[in-house]
Amino acid sequence: MYLWWSSQGSTDKRSRERQTLMWSATWPKEVRQLAEDFLRDYVQINVGNLELSANHNILQIVDVCQESEKDHKLIQLMEEIMAEKENKTIIFVETKRRRTTFLEGRSTGASHYAMP
Repeated sequence: MYLWWSSQGSTDKRSRERQTLMWSATWPKEVRQLAEDFLRDYVQINVGNLELSANHNILQIVDVCQESEKDHKLIQLMEEIMAEKENKTIIFVETKRRRTTFLEGRSTGASHYAMP
């Protein structure tokens, strides 16, 4: 409920002309209810089945480490994952510089160059 509490101040008179966009791969009923509490005259656009859920075959890994360890740990993890040919990965990085540094000398299927 932190989101709800912290958002209370943003619904004052100055925000009558604001436009709010919400994007989500999943849309649980608790989040839908929260959105309805804050949005007026909203339009909801859905793509695909409303009953979709996250793919349970996806393994998500979070490894908290020191900045100096990141590249080594990521390379090690990628070697383990890509040992099986059918495996695929998506890697998110914070900056263009980090992306450029990591991709040097590596084969990739795609890379998004329009990062700020």
